[in-house]
Amino acid sequence: MATEEMKPDTKKTEQKQKQSSQIKEDLPPPIKSCSLKVSIHCEGCKKKVKKILTSIEGVYIVYIDVKQHKVTVIGIVSPEILLKKLIKAGKNAVLLPEIPDPVENKPKPVDPKEKNKKKKKGENLQRTDEATSSGTDKPEKTEVGKSDKLESEKNDAGECCTGDGCEVASVKEKKDVLKEKDSVKEKKKKKKMKTKKLGEYNNKQKILLVGEGDFSFSLSLARAFGSATNLTATSLDTLEEIQLKYKNGKANVEELKTRGCTVVHGINVHSMAKDRKLGQRSELYDRIIFNFPHSGFGFGCENQSYYIMLHQAVVRGFMKNAKKIVKDVGGEIHVTHKTAHPFNEWKIETLAEEKGLCLIREIEFNKFCFPGYSNKRGSGRRCDSSFPVGKSSTFMFQKRIV
Repeated sequence: MATEEMKPDTKKTEQKQKQSSQIKEDLPPPIKSCSLKVSIHCEGCKKKVKKILTSIEGVYIVYIDVKQHKVTVIGIVSPEILLKKLIKAGKNAVLLPEIPDPVENKPKPVDPKEKNKKKKKGENLQRTDEATSSGTDKPEKTEVGKSDKLESEKNDAGECCTGDGCEVASVKEKKDVLKEKDSVKEKKKKKKMKTKKLGEYNNKQKILLVGEGDFSFSLSLARAFGSATNLTATSLDTLEEIQLKYKNGKANVEELKTRGCTVVHGINVHSMAKDRKLGQRSELYDRIIFNFPHSGFGFGCENQSYYIMLHQAVVRGFMKNAKKIVKDVGGEIHVTHKTAHPFNEWKIETLAEEKGLCLIREIEFNKFCFPGYSNKRGSGRRCDSSFPVGKSSTFMFQKRIV
């Protein structure tokens, strides 16, 4: 009878065990937080990483610290799945060690006998250490922390993401910083430099010279300044054409280059603002100089209206382009031109007004103020010979203030 009475009790316990196991199965897994070190360099990277992690089932909250490259995920997903997903997306990621819970990992009570044993072992170890340290060979200190940090920094210094709406690429940021540093250095150098002048020009101005013949005017400035790093000298002719046309052309160009001048050939005044050979558009000039602009020689005379119109077209094209690459504040466009008849019919001032420029000064031009300068005809049989300058002026224009 006793055995028969015990059977219903065992059935009840079995049922309870089954119920408890079912309840455990029905319960969701515990919510945990894990930390990962991920290469994040900008807001775009941050958005991309957040998008990847939030797309995983079981991820509830994602915290991202861009400066420390640290990502904290709260959810029911295993850290291994998160890591695989990030690596698959092309991100450098490493799991960070979990911080132990102070409640779960309380220190267990230790027996006093075991304590005594540990103390004795510690004393023995100290004696052996003292014996070894008394010898000549001392153990070298290894900076483990520093090396680990360097390795992690190297791993994190990967390229910034370029997809999925990266707002600011780290490469661009670095370039901007370098540009800022270079501009600061240039400003400091300019302050330290002694001002050297020749006529209306000095070594602290960024000067662009247009329509140079044998480059003797540019060389005159370079010699006066002692250096030509602030000069950009250009010509419509190629270097081969300059060698054929002008006796001293090649030698002048070579000397300019040795003095640090930027020499560019094949620059047309009608398109120079867009010409990539002159550099970026952001590089604006303090002074832009065009001495004795001319459209070339034909079969007619200088006083014919047809030739005057051709010359005016050259000046218009120059002023239109020069306006785009001269500084808004303090920048000046200089045109040196004959003032006697028929050259006064070109009406330089009215051409400038058409292009939104205003005359600020007009000074008499004296070629002997520029030692070594030799004005050239530029075309025809006598291209290397100079022409009589006569009465000439340098017209100085600025952008009109609206």
